Amino acid sequence: MHSLICTAACVLQVIISDISTVMLERARATFEAACGPDGIGNVTFVCCAAQDLLSDDAARNALGLPPASTKSEGTVDEVACVDLILFHAVVEWMANPRTALQVLGRLIRPQGHLSVLFYNRNALIWRHLMNGNFDRADDMGTSVATSNSAHPTASEDATDGESGACRKRPKQRAALTPHNPQDGPTLEAWMKEDLGLEIRAWSGIRMLHDHIESSKRPGIPYIGLLAAERHWGQIEPYRSLARYIHMLGQREDSD
Repeated sequence: MHSLICTAACVLQVIISDISTVMLERARATFEAACGPDGIGNVTFVCCAAQDLLSDDAARNALGLPPASTKSEGTVDEVACVDLILFHAVVEWMANPRTALQVLGRLIRPQGHLSVLFYNRNALIWRHLMNGNFDRADDMGTSVATSNSAHPTASEDATDGESGACRKRPKQRAALTPHNPQDGPTLEAWMKEDLGLEIRAWSGIRMLHDHIESSKRPGIPYIGLLAAERHWGQIEPYRSLARYIHMLGQREDSD
């Protein structure tokens, strides 16, 4: 892992963005532990919400873009400047993830990629069913998904009512189950229709492991489990029952 981090820090221009200063401090410590304090010159840490990347001047500076205030009214902000965006385990914690994805999509260069990993709504419904929580499964299965048609501000998209500005997380125990999991077809539609990306990969992650009884897991060889995950995680309907879904989208060359 350290070698991969060092390669990224030395060869690439890396931007790490989060609304939590605590998480950014941990990320910096991880890079410094792997590469040394003098080895992360190509890594920039930005405290900013994903949906605010194009309106926050510090984020725009990190992206090599001029301040938002310099853009003439009525003109299109040309911002396609990134080759790869990793947006992992974020979608399910946002009230309006579609808005954030639309911002990220504008940043991707032709031939660039967007990697999205998210908590799978179908897997959560299935877990409720397997545990006999039929009412909760019915609620999830019949409720109308959170509307993503609006374009909220950072304050509207914060999960705790605070603004999307940089802040310290409160010291309290929070539930680990995401409040807004999504499903594969929904994310596919957003990535293709909103962002204009082609889906190059679609995989179920922890498709098998999380459905095996915990008492039986220690007796299953890891190599065999990994092979089964890789195989069946590509095939429906098993892929749609995985705990997480991973999608890799690519923007084709511009005409």
